Amino acid sequence: MEWILCFFFVLVVALIVMIPILAILGIPISLVLYALTKEGERLSKVISFWVGAIIFFLLFALFSAYNLAQGGAENSVLIDDLQYVKIKGEYSLARYENGPFFIQGTFDINNVDSLAEFDDYLYGYADSSYFSLSLKDGEVEKDSIFGHLHLPASCTQDLLVDSDTYFAAKYDSLSRDWTDIFLVPFMLAVALAYLSSFMTKKLVVWLEEKYKMWRKKRNGDRFSLD
Repeated sequence: MEWILCFFFVLVVALIVMIPILAILGIPISLVLYALTKEGERLSKVISFWVGAIIFFLLFALFSAYNLAQGGAENSVLIDDLQYVKIKGEYSLARYENGPFFIQGTFDINNVDSLAEFDDYLYGYADSSYFSLSLKDGEVEKDSIFGHLHLPASCTQDLLVDSDTYFAAKYDSLSRDWTDIFLVPFMLAVALAYLSSFMTKKLVVWLEEKYKMWRKKRNGDRFSLD
């Protein structure tokens, strides 16, 4: 639900920015197109330009807003001093301000000092004992001796890292760079806008031809009646 609200917030901001850009740049460009284009092609070029420009800005805003919102929802978020990073499913590593880490999604794992993740298991050291959490069914196991935990052989104690290191690594793995957030949406928006503009131009030309034929036929019928 959070990322949906974030998506609509980013989208509204993008649309607010888009409208003055279209007004400032679109009107002069359309006037230049009108002046430089042959008389029979003016209408199709101006309309196709506006269709392409609006679709480009709208799609670019949609794609970018989705990436920004999705990335924010899966990464570190600050809500009323709560900072968390998504682990898997309903589980997150969280803390309030600079307080101790805890596993969000279960009430049994607090004061997390170190942890590791392997396959569908999260395990580590918290509250003076080792713990394991099944990310599949939510089963929690605790013991003062690591070897007593029922974990796969690949879940070794050597993989444990402190909570700050795990938090930072998880954040980086989920973060999107500028190419994901802006470049890819830009390229998709350009391609779809060009296609829309091209099809719009063809449609307007076709409609103009049909209209001219109708006018010609109509004028011809009137002439013959006279």
